[in-house]
Amino acid sequence: MKNNPLIERYGYSLLRPKQLWVFLAVYITAIILILFINASIYKYQSAFRDWLEFVQALFYQFLVVQVVVLWAWGGYNTGTAIKEELLQKSYDFFRMIPLSARDKVMGIVVGRNLVTLPLVAINYFFLVLFGCFGGISGTLQSQFFLMLISIGAAVHAAALMASIRKSAKQSQNTGLGLIVILGVFFVSLVINAIVMTANTHALELVCLGFFNTQVPILLLASFLALYYAGWMLKGATRLLTHENEPLFSRAGGTIFLLAHIVLMLGMAWPHFVEEKLPMAAYAFWLVALFPVFFIPLGAAKSFDRYMEESAQTAGEGTRKV
Repeated sequence: MKNNPLIERYGYSLLRPKQLWVFLAVYITAIILILFINASIYKYQSAFRDWLEFVQALFYQFLVVQVVVLWAWGGYNTGTAIKEELLQKSYDFFRMIPLSARDKVMGIVVGRNLVTLPLVAINYFFLVLFGCFGGISGTLQSQFFLMLISIGAAVHAAALMASIRKSAKQSQNTGLGLIVILGVFFVSLVINAIVMTANTHALELVCLGFFNTQVPILLLASFLALYYAGWMLKGATRLLTHENEPLFSRAGGTIFLLAHIVLMLGMAWPHFVEEKLPMAAYAFWLVALFPVFFIPLGAAKSFDRYMEESAQTAGEGTRKV
């Protein structure tokens, strides 16, 4: 990783003292505001019943900060890397760098987030600190940690893959701004639901059925995110290696769809056995077969590629005659 020229190139731009201090000042200001507002509420109002509830509130608020930094800010940085290469007219140089597709993906994800990753590490320190003083179990903290990393990997992989797909069309508008805004609102709803569940149940013990076993809901969400993140990273490396080829190969699309159906079947299986939800079968087939609608789009070749192959085929036929 140290010898990756992409990381060094992005680091030279992002880690300039004048620019770095701006990012640090914004982060430190946000942290001070969160602590000051919560301390004022704890001292002058009755929103928190005791010290323990005050520290737990700080834990969940820093969890939201971690989501914003790692998922929203970091995902935006990753997703706009190719766009900036196009704007700076350096995309041809990027393509000619003697690195494998995996090294380029690593260079983009790490290099573009040389500021956000240290902030994520600092924020994890606060999470562990408030989690320990707030009486939040180590099991729940580890499940949150895995969930943040796995879903973060999926977000970064999806943003990078989408940006590479757009670069093939030389598009200047990736729509990531709207996605980030919608994502922040969605994340706020999810965190609120998590806090409400944690206040009424031991969240680390809330499980969902997967075939004949019970899996903690946060672990199940993390494993699903890691599965899709792996496929999206594979798609990003394929697009960097074979720029004019479809996103899915025939074998890859088939394996992805079959594994997706198995995962969805595992989640729906307990409802089939217990027969408590009559609509479970309809919901299963709707979700399981949803990729069928977009896999052909990813497996289809572009019009320009079809024209090139048609021209080559016609040329070969003419030479034979």
